[in-house]
Formats: sequence, structure tokens, C-alpha cells
Amino acid sequence: MLDLSLSHYVQLIAALTGGTIIFVIGYVVPPQKTIPALLLLAPFQIIATRYGSANMVLTYLLAAALLMRGRLSAPPLLLPMSLVVLACIASALMAHRATWSDHLYYLISLGSAFLMLWLGYQWARLVESLKTVVAVVIALDVLVVIYCFVQLLVGFDRIALFGVNEFALTSNWEGGQRLAGPFNAVGITAEFLVLGILFVTWQIFHVEKVSSRILLVCLVGANLAFLIATGNRGGFLTLIISSFLFVYVFRREIGFKGIVAMGVGGTLLFAATATVIITTTDFNQLFVRLSETETEGLVPDTRSVTWPAAIEGITERPILGHGPRFRLQNEFERVIPGRTIRPYPHNLYLFVLYTLGIVGFLAWGSFVAAVGLRLAPAALQARGDPYLNSLVKLFAIAFLAVLVDQIKVEFLRFNLTDYWHILFALAGIAVAAAERARSAVPAYRFSSASLSPRRPASPTSGRKDDLHGGASSMA
Repeated sequence: MLDLSLSHYVQLIAALTGGTIIFVIGYVVPPQKTIPALLLLAPFQIIATRYGSANMVLTYLLAAALLMRGRLSAPPLLLPMSLVVLACIASALMAHRATWSDHLYYLISLGSAFLMLWLGYQWARLVESLKTVVAVVIALDVLVVIYCFVQLLVGFDRIALFGVNEFALTSNWEGGQRLAGPFNAVGITAEFLVLGILFVTWQIFHVEKVSSRILLVCLVGANLAFLIATGNRGGFLTLIISSFLFVYVFRREIGFKGIVAMGVGGTLLFAATATVIITTTDFNQLFVRLSETETEGLVPDTRSVTWPAAIEGITERPILGHGPRFRLQNEFERVIPGRTIRPYPHNLYLFVLYTLGIVGFLAWGSFVAAVGLRLAPAALQARGDPYLNSLVKLFAIAFLAVLVDQIKVEFLRFNLTDYWHILFALAGIAVAAAERARSAVPAYRFSSASLSPRRPASPTSGRKDDLHGGASSMA
């Protein structure tokens, strides 16, 4: 008989119940409803074990249900995704045999992330308007903001629902007085909040009601506040860089008045939220850390140990690396010949070179290039639906923001599969949006003077071409 604790029984019952429900729902309910629900659940790992997370299992179950019903078309980016998987397998096989199970669990989790890309792509192809997708992304941001707010109120205490540790809020960084967020990693939470600010700011210029704009401005303020509470310098710098890029890319759509409004309003909003966080909470380390930042050449002081350690490991096995999973389960209690335990490099590019070597780096590079090459033509084109073109530009900015921010963190850690699901789902949505944009006809013109869209005479103009024309080009 299995010797399970109450906590394990609760996890098992929750997993079986949730799995059964999601499979039945996925089989019966249209994917336009189930896929966004799965995306909204992504930041909140109800169960996370050494084998993977509950969301990973739910992703496989939903994908299986949709495949059984024939509701999934051919996956996008199949070749680059296959190259990444092959690189991971080759690297794992060259690692010590004792680590194979760790790398296997990593590959299974990575497979769920690629499935999320496929699901996000399928969803963005099926919805009548991508405004629905944007609304869900903003709803996802709202949920993360609410979580951060609750976590801010809790402070450095730990709250477990029903007394089960696995159902507890993630703990804030008490030593550094920094907000951890739902991802339990301040750097990742900061990156998500930057993406949230980009999407919500973009949405402000695409709604007509003044009340809606006011609510969206408040949401931007909440994202700024919690970004400051993370105390993450890299996220703050990424926000500055992506903000300038945002203004430059959308300078014509926004217009001079919009740029001035963004500059003045954004500065005042940042000052107000910073004042609130610094004076009323214990999470006030951002500006202290910024003022104490030092560099040795091009290396920040906080990376003076981790980056050289990673580079040393890369030189040991430069071709195929040390295996896809960087840190192993209970590795301090295991003796693995030839293995040196190193800290995370806090740099995605060093992380990939260390784990997968040059082969894996090239494989991931092909994946990134494939996404970029699909976004660039649609973002640069002048014809078609201005709304879709503008949305693709937004995805391109978010794509570049992530690539810049990953200089200081690596989202491919095994314990960050919840964030994998979000990024890969957004990648799939971005690819589908780019394909729809390149095949769509104009639906309305963007009015920079009013900072809102001016609708066409016919309310259905361009709608069928947007949906069916985009879908036919992707078949």
C-alpha cells in the first residue's frame, strides 16, 4: 500500500479530478473556449512535483482531446521545434546515465510548452476577431496583478490553502525584500509585468470609451507598482528600452499628442506608483539596487560569479553540453561522476550553451529566427487590416523585449514551466496573427488624432476575408 500523506492524497485527488474534467471539457467544448481557459490557468501551478506540474498534464490532456476530435490543424514551426527536441535528446544521451530521468522529465515538460504554442496558434486561427485574444491576454495580466497584490499584503508570511503546502502562495524574498509573484522568480515576474504594460498600453489606443481607458491606465499603474516591488533592475531597464521602441514603432499611429500624453502620463504614473511602493511597503529595493550597481567590464556585479562559472562549464562540453536540465532533482544528495554543481548563469544564452552546447544553441536559434521571420514581413507591411498590422507590431516588440530581458535571466529552467506555457502560447498566437495580417483586407483606418479606430461604413467589411482568407493561406 502506498504511504501517502494528506498532502499527497489531496494532490492526487485534485490531479485525477482536474484531469478527467479537462479531458471531457476538451472533447465536448470548442477549442475557442478551452484554450484560453488553459492559458489563464498557466501562472497558477496548483500542483508542482519533481515530475512536472498539473498544468503540464492538463495541456497534454486537452491537446489529446482536441486531436481525437480532429480540431487541431497542422502545427506551426514543426521543423525548428523538432530540431530543438533532437538537440535535447542528443545532449541528454551524452550526459551521465544517472541523470537521464531528470532530462526525461525536462523533455516531457518542454513538449507541453510546444503543445501550448500549437494550441495558441490554433486558437488565434479560429477566433473571429483577434480582439478576443487581446482581451484574454489582458485578463491574464489582471489575474497576475491580483496575485501580486495579495502577495504584497501577505508580505513575508506563507499562506497555504486548506493547510496543504502545495496550495500555498509563493514566498517573497525576505532577505532581499522583493516580490516573487506567481512564478516564484522575481526576474520572470518582472518580465511578465513588462509584457503586461506593453499589451495594456497598446490597448489604451484601441478602445473608444473613456472609462475603459481610465481602467487600463490604472492597470498599467498596477503593473508598474509590482514591477518596482520586484526590485528587478533588468526588468526596469527592459521596460525603458521597450517603451522607446514602442513609441518609435507606433509614432505614426499614436501621433504627436499621443506621444506627449504617453511621456507625461507615464512619468507621472511611474512617480506615483514608486512613491506608494517605497513609502508604504517593505518592497522598496529597486532604486537602492540601481544606485549600487557596479560593472566589471560588461559584466554586472551580480553576474560576476555566475557568468564565468557557466562559461567554464561551456568550455568543458562545448558541442552537446551537459544535458537539457541545468539543475537536477536533489543533486546535492547525489554523487554523479564528472558532474560539477553550478549556479544558474542568469543568462538564457549562456544557459542554452551550457545545457545543449553549440548544437542546441543553433537549434534554439533556428526556432527564434523562425518566429522572427514570420513576424517581420507582417509587421513591416503597409497593406491589409491596420488593426492586425498594429497587433503584429506589438508582438514583435514583445518578442524583442523578451530576447533583451533574457540577458539577465533564463526562462528555460525546469521549475518555470508555467512561464514556458505563457511565452510559447503567445508565440503561437503571434505567428497566427502574422499569417492573418498578411492575408487580410482593410477593416478600418486608425485615427491618430482621436487615438481610437474609426469604423467603416459597413460593420462587416473585411470580416470574412480576415477569418477565412487568413485561414486558407495557412492551410
